[in-house]
Amino acid sequence: MKYSVFQNKLKKSYSGKDVELIDNAYKFANDAHKGQIRASGDPFIYHSVAVASILQELRLPPVVLAAALLHDVVEDSTVTLGALTKGFGKEITSMVDGVTKLTGQVQRQDSKMLSVLGNRESNGKDITDEQAETIRKTFLAMSDDVRIVIIKLADRLHNMRTLKSLPMDRRKRIAQETLDIFAPLANRLGMWQIKWELEDLGFRYVNPKKYQEIASSINRNRVEREKRIAATVARLQKELENNEIIAEVTGRPKHIYSIWNKMKRKSITFDQVNDVRALRVLVKHKVDDNVQTLDNIDHKEQSAIADCYRVLGIVHHMWNPIPGEFDDYIA
Repeated sequence: MKYSVFQNKLKKSYSGKDVELIDNAYKFANDAHKGQIRASGDPFIYHSVAVASILQELRLPPVVLAAALLHDVVEDSTVTLGALTKGFGKEITSMVDGVTKLTGQVQRQDSKMLSVLGNRESNGKDITDEQAETIRKTFLAMSDDVRIVIIKLADRLHNMRTLKSLPMDRRKRIAQETLDIFAPLANRLGMWQIKWELEDLGFRYVNPKKYQEIASSINRNRVEREKRIAATVARLQKELENNEIIAEVTGRPKHIYSIWNKMKRKSITFDQVNDVRALRVLVKHKVDDNVQTLDNIDHKEQSAIADCYRVLGIVHHMWNPIPGEFDDYIA
């Protein structure tokens, strides 16, 4: 991504002082990475800008965007931590240092993954769930600042978006590592949009044939299906308004990796998956947000739960629940 495009986005949501900090970080990183080219053929700095842009879409503060722009300068240039501290202070330098250390850990893990994949034919195993969990815990333990992990997740997301530039063996290895380590990390931090994209991108390279089969199935009758979803959204939204429930109703397709997991778990075909598309209802409860007492916070939580169950009751009144397919994630 070119910085001018990113800068235009910044000016719409950040103050002049914040944009100045981010501009300075970009100039510093651009000088540090001058002449460096990614495997895609793009200037290296495009990656740094893309990572910062992902975090800007999440509305993260300017110091995090600055650190994102600078996240590779220590690892991939002659810049020292001392020079970084002098230019941007301890907070940003600490985040860059943390990302650099995490990257080193990822590279060590990548070497282990290569060994595992190389031995797969003899032992029939990928990395185990226990090994993956240990690595995830190690990443979190190495980062006393959660912002470091968030920057690393954005870094991995952009690398996955541009993965096709790498040789096939590296694509598959990195994709498997993404499914084992990074997507669950994003889930643990509540970064679901990033989790979903990491999973779909990872699955695309780990099992390209099955990915294409499911993607093609989703696209069948797509226009008609989207019309039905839009009509259902409007119908449910009106019913909630009639019951004086303030909520936002949206339709969304189920993600490809999620569909595949359900097909495997239940040993069913694509046509037997009932929730290829789904509705999401976000309730907005009426509580004074200016009063931050423990009682008020507890009341907000109880009010939200009650509203969710009211919505669920309305949904079950409008459509019959399918036996054996109902999971209560509210409680």
